[in-house]
Amino acid sequence: VGGGGFKAQGRLLNRDIPDVFVKTTLGASLCWKSSTKNNTLNPVWNESKDFILSDDDQLITVDAYDSDDLSSHDDLGIASTTVGDLLLEGKTKNLKLIKKGKATGAHIIVQMSGIYSLVPDLLSFESPEFEGPDALCGLLTILVAQAFNIPVAKEDANVSVKVRWGKKEYLTAAVVDAAGIDGLNPSFDMPFLCPLTQKLAATKEEIVFTVLNGADVIGTADVPYSTLVESPGMMVTAKTSVGDKGAMLQFRVILRGLLLSPDTAVEV
Repeated sequence: VGGGGFKAQGRLLNRDIPDVFVKTTLGASLCWKSSTKNNTLNPVWNESKDFILSDDDQLITVDAYDSDDLSSHDDLGIASTTVGDLLLEGKTKNLKLIKKGKATGAHIIVQMSGIYSLVPDLLSFESPEFEGPDALCGLLTILVAQAFNIPVAKEDANVSVKVRWGKKEYLTAAVVDAAGIDGLNPSFDMPFLCPLTQKLAATKEEIVFTVLNGADVIGTADVPYSTLVESPGMMVTAKTSVGDKGAMLQFRVILRGLLLSPDTAVEV
């Protein structure tokens, strides 16, 4: 929403009033950067960003900076709270900034405006309520479970799986044969979360799995978008052949839209 209590640096006739911007993260999500409010001790943003929420213990972290075009940005302090604490405060909370273990006297106000549930329904993919370049309308979840019968010698196993959906690509960690690890039947159990905007969802691209041994392609498998949409619960679980040498891949793909919950993005 905004902030206050920031301090000008320098002497009376040469005061440097900060140009404030904030970086915000929720849990392990990618960092979101606000716009910069120039020459103000009490910035107001009223900007919002959609995040994926998994539980009330997820940490919301805000880090304030003084923008500097000529050198590195000056850190003005950091603060955090959990989603649960924010809900208990009535979805609005004043976070006091800390720098080097000491309070700076400045604060940032964050506000939660809505919580949406994931549902097997795609109305949000077309609803005006979810329009906008940064507004989420759903979630594509891809789980790479396990590969089987990799056709290489055990000592040469170096298996990974690349997942492609349109321009987005994900890659599991590589698995090699070792004590207690079967390199020819490697287990990944790796989930990939792809937040969807209406523009991204409209591409309706197929999901392509490529099993690799090092840089060598063992084989591929794909899930057409239409197949996913038409599957029960909009979920595809499969164990399918990849390549022509007996290798197989087990995976799950889930498509979900959004529905506004009775309770309720994080605003700064």
